[in-house]
Amino acid sequence: MKIPVSIFLISFFSLIPATLSAHDYPMTPVELKLKIEPGEIYATLKTNSIYWTEELLKGAGNLGAHWPEKASAKAEELINSYLQIFSEGVPIKGSLLNSRLIEEPFHPDDTYILFRVTYKLPSGTKNISGGAEFFKEYWQEERAAHGQRVNLGTLKGEPEKLFVTNISIAGHKDFKLSVPIDNPNFSIPIAPNLLPRSEFLKESFADAMVSKESGIWLAIFLLAALLFLPKEATLQYGIGLFTFMSLTTFFLKIPSGTAFPTFAPLVLLFLMGVISAFSFQPGLWLAALSAGGALWGILWQGEYSTLSANFPAWLLPKIIFLSGKILFGVIAGAFIGGVFWAYRKRQSFLSESMAPTICRTHARFAAIFLLVLSLLEMGRLLTAR
Repeated sequence: MKIPVSIFLISFFSLIPATLSAHDYPMTPVELKLKIEPGEIYATLKTNSIYWTEELLKGAGNLGAHWPEKASAKAEELINSYLQIFSEGVPIKGSLLNSRLIEEPFHPDDTYILFRVTYKLPSGTKNISGGAEFFKEYWQEERAAHGQRVNLGTLKGEPEKLFVTNISIAGHKDFKLSVPIDNPNFSIPIAPNLLPRSEFLKESFADAMVSKESGIWLAIFLLAALLFLPKEATLQYGIGLFTFMSLTTFFLKIPSGTAFPTFAPLVLLFLMGVISAFSFQPGLWLAALSAGGALWGILWQGEYSTLSANFPAWLLPKIIFLSGKILFGVIAGAFIGGVFWAYRKRQSFLSESMAPTICRTHARFAAIFLLVLSLLEMGRLLTAR
């Protein structure tokens, strides 16, 4: 039987709108961490970024280290609709304090968003209750299409979809609560779950040590800087400038709504790779280290803002947070420096006269590799927008 061409074309083009309108987004559990203070709750939300950036906040502006006011307002409205908090049955609106889009180096699928929200508790609050229904509209669409299997995350040919909120409480490791979207209600008593004072200091230090966002890029940036093979005096000046600029910008207040590109560390890494590969003047190397110090000071300020709470000033929580950063820098620097020292000793052992030339050649190749790597990563981030 011969099918007329016109019927075939009509059937084909009729399928296009349905195909184009179909969107499959991965759904990983939302991580909700609560810090319960007397009279206030700080909530930190960690959520996969894809649905937020491609649907919920599409067209809201550059989601860098400091979000535009339009994007922040929209995010706050959505969070309050997804996460309802009640104090003794009275609804409480959350206020968005900080938002950060975090793109893991070399792992685009692990990109996520951190939201930090505060909830003011009425005097005498003994219990809070609520409901967690993140991405309810998308869950309803998927349930209508696939039925009860949506939450299983095993649909053939589709990304994993888990509509679940995992709740934890800072300072109370034994408290773990998993809230599925089809049974979203929860209740938490206040008194036994208050945040211990000592816990904030430990958490500040630990988060500073294990930070992936700035820690990995910082280690690679320091590696690229050492590939310049600076003289001892130049190296001391460079470390001093980096330290001064990072501390200065860390304590400065960044204006609200300031846009800050997420690929800025890659730009500096590329610049340092060029300087090291082509052996430019030490002055340019020092300028790049100063710019790097300023950048990482701002990054640290953004990370710290997700930890701050109502603690007495004498605790100096910023100093505690910085001590973790300094220790990380010392460990990373000592490891990289140790590798360089062992490498040079090895080359000197093999050929003392040729060691300087061989070291410079190998350092140049390594610097070229790093600048190409940073270019590829920048391209990925820019084309993903």
